[in-house]
Amino acid sequence: MEQVTVNVYEYNELTNEAKERVLNEVSSWDLYSWEEENQATLDSFCNEWGITNLNWEYGGFRPSHISGDLNLDEEEKLKGLRLRTWIINNHWEDLYQQKYIGWLKTQKRAHHSKCQIEEAMPTGYYLDNAIRQPIYKFLQNPNGQDIEDILKDCLEEWVDACTKESEYHYSKEGVEEFITLNEYRFLKNGQIF
Repeated sequence: MEQVTVNVYEYNELTNEAKERVLNEVSSWDLYSWEEENQATLDSFCNEWGITNLNWEYGGFRPSHISGDLNLDEEEKLKGLRLRTWIINNHWEDLYQQKYIGWLKTQKRAHHSKCQIEEAMPTGYYLDNAIRQPIYKFLQNPNGQDIEDILKDCLEEWVDACTKESEYHYSKEGVEEFITLNEYRFLKNGQIF
């Protein structure tokens, strides 16, 4: 038996050449692991608004896009304050929830305000808020948009947010953050230990 002692280094202790080798290797891995959460947010939103036959793509080397069938009836003719009223009357529960205040230890349940509201997060993922931003903006300032324009803006907002997140994960900064957070250790030449 032979015992060998090897020095291992953190990423920030490597030479620039070794760092480049590490970045090249780790960048080839499939680092983006949020597809299921992104899909859950999109599915939740589409179920609320009756959007079907979605076709979308983001990340990679192709341009991002999204399209789907907006199954609209009488509401497609509404604009301005009438549309705002229709959204509030028909989708308030989809857009807002009672504000969470805290946990009641004595009753072993969550306590929510009866007079304060916050933006709804059906899946608990930050994209729930991002996909609904065009609707929230419209409710604050009703303009001449119709529901079709608003829903298309929502879908575009979702694909843009997913694209930005995916691009960040594969950027130099994203890969370095991944390496640091996972506490990888390396040999002097940049080989993963």
